[in-house]
Amino acid sequence: MRLLEDVRSLKRAAGGSLDAAALAQALRGLGYEASLACSSGSHSAPSALRLAHEFVVVRGCGAGAPLIVEPSFREHFAIGSLYATERYRQVLAAVPEELVAPYTQLSEMVRLVCAEMKLSFEATGNSLPPWRNVNSVMSRWAAARE
Repeated sequence: MRLLEDVRSLKRAAGGSLDAAALAQALRGLGYEASLACSSGSHSAPSALRLAHEFVVVRGCGAGAPLIVEPSFREHFAIGSLYATERYRQVLAAVPEELVAPYTQLSEMVRLVCAEMKLSFEATGNSLPPWRNVNSVMSRWAAARE
């Protein structure tokens, strides 16, 4: 997918890190219909667990739904080594660093990774922190549903 290649190229050109506002601007410069989206959280999570987040939405790439662009998607699921089982480390390694996907695909991926995260916390004798449950994690991208 050309958009994903462009995201990776822009990220490399920026030294490996690129915030959402700069990414949206750079993508517009390449001709994409990119906008900055800001979530203050989802109403499906209690207010203290609604995670504010900025991300990029690109419209007009084919006939499909708008695409969510996350230049550092994997880092949303990083947990300390004390809590990570070998299985979770393998799952995390399979999570893409950069994500370009419609909301439905992002939602499915988040649900799967959060389920594995919960199992990892439980396997290490720990409780899943409330901000790590699927509703709280999904609140980052709530603005994409509205």
